Amino acid sequence: MDIAIPQNSRAKTTRRLLLAAVALLLVTAISYGLTRLRPAAPSVDGASLFSDTVKRGDVLRAVHGTGILVPEDIQWIPALNAARVSKIVLHPGATVKPDSIILELSNPELERDTLDAEYCESTNGQRHPVSESCGGRGSQRI
Repeated sequence: MDIAIPQNSRAKTTRRLLLAAVALLLVTAISYGLTRLRPAAPSVDGASLFSDTVKRGDVLRAVHGTGILVPEDIQWIPALNAARVSKIVLHPGATVKPDSIILELSNPELERDTLDAEYCESTNGQRHPVSESCGGRGSQRI
């Protein structure tokens, strides 16, 4: 036979509310305590540390890093004529003065035109028997 146990519903709700309030107070106290903690010092393997006495002198520091070094400002140097780079005289990072030569450019067509102009100047504008240069049809005077 089953025996009926008297239940006090008011006592149950009071106990549940009391447990909920204690739990909420506990969570609040733990959260506040965690926010007040200072960050812990990073752990380091003891084998990677150097121990020595303090000495007076210069401190040398070498820094290594990964990634790509990107310049803050890029300055483009325009050329007057289209040409191909034949020799790099100064490399990035070198000290440049106003009269420094940075690159040597070559353009075969411009060199040919210069030689034609020098030839025409040396022959006083007379035509060459083989070519139509020096004022001939389709030529340019420089």
